[in-house]
Amino acid sequence: MGNFVTAAPNEAAVISGRGGTRIYVGKTGFRFWVIEKVDRLSLELFTIEINSQDAETCRGVRVNVSSIAQVKVHAWKDVEELARTEDGRSMHGKKGKSSK
Repeated sequence: MGNFVTAAPNEAAVISGRGGTRIYVGKTGFRFWVIEKVDRLSLELFTIEINSQDAETCRGVRVNVSSIAQVKVHAWKDVEELARTEDGRSMHGKKGKSSK
């Protein structure tokens, strides 16, 4: 059988397995519990501490650097619209941008 997976507006639920990968943001999806798994990705702003010890610059000078970065993962409103097939058409049959 399976179960329903609900993703809040501030998180992405990634269902992956034998049937491919599906991403839900602020939606509800269904997964088969034996052959698919669910991973969640927070779309909130989060802080990362970066410490580089004895990093070398392009001129060969060794430096110690401590920094803080704030990162936010961007989510599109309709993730499925971004999925493209091999011929450049979207899942809804609209022609995508060509690379010419």
